[in-house]
Amino acid sequence: MLNWAWKYRSGNAENGRTPTAPPPRGGCEDLTQYLERLLQAERFRKSPSLRQLLEYLVRKCAEGSADDIKESTIAMDVFGRPTSFDSRLDNSVRVQDHRLRKTLESTTKPRRGR
Repeated sequence: MLNWAWKYRSGNAENGRTPTAPPPRGGCEDLTQYLERLLQAERFRKSPSLRQLLEYLVRKCAEGSADDIKESTIAMDVFGRPTSFDSRLDNSVRVQDHRLRKTLESTTKPRRGR
């Protein structure tokens, strides 16, 4: 599930940009420190829902539970939706997932003019 989040670690050859800080290859402690640095970005500080989603996804992956991540579990565990959540009627998880991807892209790319 987090493959999309880390795909920028080797850079984006299409536009020539590379991330400012690739994710660690070490253990959970390194991953936790990397996550904390990411969450210091202004965009994450201003959006609790994106912060919660990223923390949830990283935690699940660190626990070895990445295969258990489903849209419905995210809806219930992260966004407090009821067990009757129906993704056909509520696209909130997909919308937040898209926002998270875009935020990670912009957060891990160096800004122009620096």
